[in-house]
Order: sequence, then structure tokens, then C-alpha cells
Amino acid sequence: MRRKRNTERNLPVSEGEEKKRSWLGYVIVVAIEIGITAMILSTNHILSVGGKREVYRILSDAFGIPGIIMILIGVLTVISDSGEFYGIGYSFRYLGDRLMPGRSSKKPLKYADYVDNKRSKPHASLRTYFLLPGAGFAIVGLVFLILFNV
Repeated sequence: MRRKRNTERNLPVSEGEEKKRSWLGYVIVVAIEIGITAMILSTNHILSVGGKREVYRILSDAFGIPGIIMILIGVLTVISDSGEFYGIGYSFRYLGDRLMPGRSSKKPLKYADYVDNKRSKPHASLRTYFLLPGAGFAIVGLVFLILFNV
């Protein structure tokens, strides 16, 4: 027997399923960070480098870069959630409606209507999925940076 979903918002019914989804987001982001770390380690030939200082430098880069990238993506999601990019989205939609054949017959939306439509739609906030794992990797990179400089 399948569980029923709320089709209007496509939200899970049970809390257990929601927690499972939450952890899945973190697992995906950490997997991406591990992949970037592995690529940096392999391109810098970490296994054939001599000296602790050089190893610490490579490890600092390998953990710090993906951490900072994920933190910056998290900051962009915070800015996007606050509605700062509505003007850009409206501009592209307006241009698309005007320049694409078949779409110009519609009456163009006013900016206030566009913003109301955007705010009325439910959306999941992704900021913690990027900020927390990114901060963890950045801290590990910072530890290796301190070890490199000591």
C-alpha cells in the first residue's frame, strides 16, 4: 500500500519520511564535497609528495576549496530566499515572453503580480544543506592551513 501525498505541494505525509529527505540532502552535498576533495587530491598527486608541509598545503586546499564553494552557494540561497533576485527573474521572463514565438500573445505580468506569484509558491529552503557541510569542510581546511603555517 502506497502512502498518499499532498498533491498540491508534493509534501510527505509522515515526519519520518521528511527526516529521511532532510538527511538525504546533507548526504548529497557531502558526497559532492568528497568528490571535489578527491579530484584536488588526485591532481596534486598527494601520495607522491614529499614533506609534511607540502602535504598540509594540499590537504588545506582539498578541504578548504569545496567548503568555501558550498558556503558561498548557501549564501546565494539565503539571498535568493529573501527575494533579491526577483527583478532578474522577472526581466528574463518578460524578455522570453516578448522574444519567443507563441508566447507573446499572453498579456505580460506586472512586476507586483510576478512577485506575489513567487511568494505564494511554497519552496524548500536549501541554505542549511550547503552551509553546515561547507562550514565543516572549511574548518578542516583551516586546521590544515594552521598546520601548514606552523
